[in-house]
Amino acid sequence: MADLSFFSFLKVFAELNRSEILREYPKNQLLNERIPHYKVRMGYGLHFGWAIEGAIGSPKKVDASYLSPHVNVAARLEGATKEYGVPFLLSGEIYDLFSPELKSFARLVDVTCIKGSDEPERMYTANVSDKALKFPKTDNLVQELDQAKRIYSFKRILKGSMLKGNSVGPSLFEYDKDIPIITCYIQDDFLKLYNIAMKAYVQGDWKMAKDHFTKAFELDPKDGPSCCIYNIMKTYNFIAPSDWKGYRI
Repeated sequence: MADLSFFSFLKVFAELNRSEILREYPKNQLLNERIPHYKVRMGYGLHFGWAIEGAIGSPKKVDASYLSPHVNVAARLEGATKEYGVPFLLSGEIYDLFSPELKSFARLVDVTCIKGSDEPERMYTANVSDKALKFPKTDNLVQELDQAKRIYSFKRILKGSMLKGNSVGPSLFEYDKDIPIITCYIQDDFLKLYNIAMKAYVQGDWKMAKDHFTKAFELDPKDGPSCCIYNIMKTYNFIAPSDWKGYRI
């Protein structure tokens, strides 16, 4: 179930960035005058925990809502996607539930104490990019209806497999047509340098972290998590605080 929850958001990410309709917005002159290089972007925060579902509102308008500390964590993760420059932020709790295949799509971006929590939270992101997605045109409603039917049929097959207790996670990621496309721009050489830098950052060896982030920038100078952590260390002149415990507030 944890794999499928993340898989659904990866598919949403692919469809949004492939949408012919959304591609028209950056061409709008008024939008670009107000927000240069405008692009429709969405951020997602995924967390695991309990929640209370209930109706709130008045006799004139009622909405379903979900309340719990875990819902708040997911909301704060979503809000932090802007700070780290990534579309996804995943909590350590949901990451630990992923299959090994799915964990290979994620990397650690920080360890922090989120507002409202006293415990440090590991945060991960997905190694995905929209650069390789193509934009096929849908010229008529018939094609859209056919696609909807295929999706509905696919969901029924998934549900049947899950009810039988079969594993459905890894095969989805292995055979889905979008996964290779949205992960093909992530370089293994970059990830090796990044992972060494992040480990050094958490352990408090910020000089080593700086050196490896600097090398990683040569391969991807605009990587959001790298820029964020590098700038945080820069404010301390790349020397971890004396009370550093492997996470920040």
